[in-house]
Amino acid sequence: MQEIRGVRPEMFSGNQLALPSGRSSPPYLSEEKRRDAASTIPKGKDWPSLLARDGDELEIHYRHTLEELGKRSGMLGVIFRKAQNKIQDPAMLRRLIAPNTAFGQPA
Repeated sequence: MQEIRGVRPEMFSGNQLALPSGRSSPPYLSEEKRRDAASTIPKGKDWPSLLARDGDELEIHYRHTLEELGKRSGMLGVIFRKAQNKIQDPAMLRRLIAPNTAFGQPA
């Protein structure tokens, strides 16, 4: 097998490519790390808090949620720091956050 710059035959393990660091899978978050990340989102600024609202109340809450999360420290703050609500129609926002539900209830 011909060697491609930086890629050697021994880097392949079955159908997976072994990364040079020795890792053979992408750096996905473990279930525990996912739970920890979810716990950093303040109660009342999470997904269920959006699903519980409708109309103008939803649009206002969404805007305040973006602002609040942008003030957080760490990666969460970096992600949301300059987030803006470009969706002025509350009905469109509702369809985006809950495409298969009506007012938070299954369709």
